[in-house]
Amino acid sequence: MFLIIAGALMVLDTIAVALVSNYNFGVILPGMLGLPLLITGIYYEPLRTWAQRSRIGAAIKWAMRVGYAAVALSLAITVSLMVAATLDKPQPGADAVIVLGAGIRDDRVPATLAARLERAVEYAEPNPETLFVVTGGKGQGESITEALAMKRYLVSTLGVPENRILMEDQATSTQENFRYCLPILREHLSENARVVFVTSAFHMFRAELVAKKEGVQAEALSCPTTWYLIPNCYLREAAAIAQYYISGKL
Repeated sequence: MFLIIAGALMVLDTIAVALVSNYNFGVILPGMLGLPLLITGIYYEPLRTWAQRSRIGAAIKWAMRVGYAAVALSLAITVSLMVAATLDKPQPGADAVIVLGAGIRDDRVPATLAARLERAVEYAEPNPETLFVVTGGKGQGESITEALAMKRYLVSTLGVPENRILMEDQATSTQENFRYCLPILREHLSENARVVFVTSAFHMFRAELVAKKEGVQAEALSCPTTWYLIPNCYLREAAAIAQYYISGKL
């Protein structure tokens, strides 16, 4: 019953989130992990008998045990790193706030990206001179660039004047977000300017690694993750961090 319930919940999570979010690895990952559990739970008795009588069955049983244990351990480590990265808070008064892009649906700003923009405005409110740098190109299923959607949201929904917003509309990854923002920052700000970047809590640890790699000196500011996306976001980010430590590629 435990396997059936856990597996079913993970598969249903993938189905539900796919209806409200852009397709990505984080959407399907719970389903990928849950489906073998669901099948094992449904056919538990015949599979147990097979594992007892067959070397192949026994090997598959132990491979599943080791595999899920490795996933659980890596998830515990990477989530600890993600949480620790959100503990430091930047001081107010930065000259610019970079808002890292996230997928949009057609031309609409989803909850994850809206939270980042709202956090940036909240941070910049005491300093009317702070500039906003919105970054993100046009991805699959998007009718406009993420940067333009973010700018429209800042202006129409959050009341930010257009002259405080700078756009970087070519990036297709976090690495390119920072790489393409760098010349914009150099053009509009002095060498000693303070810069803060905003992203979701689950993304903070890896974003800091990318910023350093791209030579962007910026403090990090996190915003909460939308509650129903937490399993998907943290699983996907855990996989990305594990890949980084294995391959060295961000």
